[in-house]
Amino acid sequence: MINTIKGVIAKIYPKESGTGKYGAWTKQSFVIEFKDGDKDRELHLTCMKPDILKGFGEGETVTVNYKVDSREYNNRYYHNVNCIKIS
Repeated sequence: MINTIKGVIAKIYPKESGTGKYGAWTKQSFVIEFKDGDKDRELHLTCMKPDILKGFGEGETVTVNYKVDSREYNNRYYHNVNCIKIS
């Protein structure tokens, strides 16, 4: 399921890269601030295609399409909020 959220980019983190069992990977994370009713919220998102963030900067108002994924490892679940598109 793809979700959409509108907010302000609060922080962009440096790109990260490495090698896993499926080969090389690169990712970049950022935080978006948004309103949820009368509360201020933050959401940390990861872009597995860092070029998605190219041209966007901190303080910019954006609309983000994202997907929530979970995976199990050693009887624990880990969650990622993956950015699919920014406009």
